[in-house]
Amino acid sequence: MDAEQLTALLDLMDGRLARAIRAITAKERMVLLLRAVGGLSYKEISMAVGVPIGTVMSRLGRAREKVRLGLSGSSHEDFPGHRYPNTMGSGEGCQGDTADP
Repeated sequence: MDAEQLTALLDLMDGRLARAIRAITAKERMVLLLRAVGGLSYKEISMAVGVPIGTVMSRLGRAREKVRLGLSGSSHEDFPGHRYPNTMGSGEGCQGDTADP
């Protein structure tokens, strides 16, 4: 899945989710969609975009949090002193995500 295909996918989407995904950086959007839509492993995303797995993981974490905030109507400005609020809680988030499926 290349950038053109990802953009075409977003064009087909409508509403809040599409707006939230469009609001994140292009690098974050790429790893988020490669993982969520493309089903790629962290290792595969790392090879596809040419960055270390740790970078994939941090971009994906930031992307998920920003989309979550966008869907909730919040922004990181709503949480002074924090870059992003800790909304992961226990039992949520990246469980089951591994570098190699």
